[in-house]
Amino acid sequence: MKKILCLLLCTVMVFSLCGCTVMDLALEMVMGSSLTAEQEAIPRLGFSKGELFDEEEKIEYFRAEEFADKQAKYSQYRGRMHYDSLDENEQTLYHALEYAMENGYNNILVDDLLIEDLETLPVVLEMLALDSPLLEQNYRYEYGDFTSYYPVEVWDGLYETNAKLDGYYLNVKSFEQVWWDKKMTALEKAVDIVEGLPKGQTTVEKAAALYRFASEEITYDADIYGDMKAVAPYLYDGLINRKTQCDGKANALSLLLNIAGIPCVEKTDPPSEEIGHTWNLLCIDGKWYNADATASGDDNPASPSMTGGIYFAFSDLLCGHETDNASIYPDVPHGLLTTIDAEIENGDDYAYYKAALPAFNQHHREWCLILIEHYDEEVISEQVQDLADYYLCTVRYYALETIDGRTAFLAFLEED
Repeated sequence: MKKILCLLLCTVMVFSLCGCTVMDLALEMVMGSSLTAEQEAIPRLGFSKGELFDEEEKIEYFRAEEFADKQAKYSQYRGRMHYDSLDENEQTLYHALEYAMENGYNNILVDDLLIEDLETLPVVLEMLALDSPLLEQNYRYEYGDFTSYYPVEVWDGLYETNAKLDGYYLNVKSFEQVWWDKKMTALEKAVDIVEGLPKGQTTVEKAAALYRFASEEITYDADIYGDMKAVAPYLYDGLINRKTQCDGKANALSLLLNIAGIPCVEKTDPPSEEIGHTWNLLCIDGKWYNADATASGDDNPASPSMTGGIYFAFSDLLCGHETDNASIYPDVPHGLLTTIDAEIENGDDYAYYKAALPAFNQHHREWCLILIEHYDEEVISEQVQDLADYYLCTVRYYALETIDGRTAFLAFLEED
């Protein structure tokens, strides 16, 4: 009996001596000052809707690693070229932005343990916009430094405390649900268009048909958005209202092609004070080509041998715009169908006429494309008239300025 009493007394004394230490440790854990180094080294991402700086705004936090290999619900409708240009952490952020876009989270918080600096945010956002037709180039965003606190379980889940997140915030207006709903309506229309293509078409025929839709059925309207260019339903207007600007045409073409199983991404010219331009890069039978559905009209007819026109599957040489992020893209030295038939220095000594004759014959007497270093319009016009006399028909021609300062002359024979 004495032994039992002695043991109990010792036990009470031990707890009495250690009680303060145990309670202090528990309090310390609850107050958040006892997170392990391992817990503090885990980068986090936060997502919310509404006003970010509203104290009542609910923010959902996740470990960044949860997005490392996450496939978004609609990722099959985008390319991978820009994604593949990013490093591992940037790709994690890319997936997180795609998740935010698809779920209407217009606010994204990014731990500075995941990315090195604030300027990474708009870069990754741009890469997503160029890959995905569901995010237009004309998006409006704000970003900056941010500090928040997120709940963390400690002591194997016995307690929950608040850990500090130092990082950045990104607010993307285009990620709001009202815009996403319009994109889903446009997606349904795009699926219907692709499913309505004739059965048994080759890849080239499918691509050309979808290009012609974007180029001919969607009207370009320079004044449609007024001051709303930064947040407007470009894809929706293109596929549903059939009237938009270059961004909407490029988005529509990219979505249509990707649905059809033809890889496609978007390209833009470098930022400047002037009006920018967006066009596409598409892959046919393993080779990449440019496509510009905005550059349609009289200079873009679709003759049988040219299929979609000069701006369907064309080479870099015929591109009329500088290219931003140029190191990401493969070179396109040749067009698919609109190949350059000849390159001449000028039109003297009937050089244009001599080059055009075999070129017309090569293209079933329909068209020819000749690149000229320097030219005199009067000299070329005389030779075009002689070609008309030779073929006993009207010859139409168009001068297309190329990026290297030369001029590509596209000429057509028209039966009188």
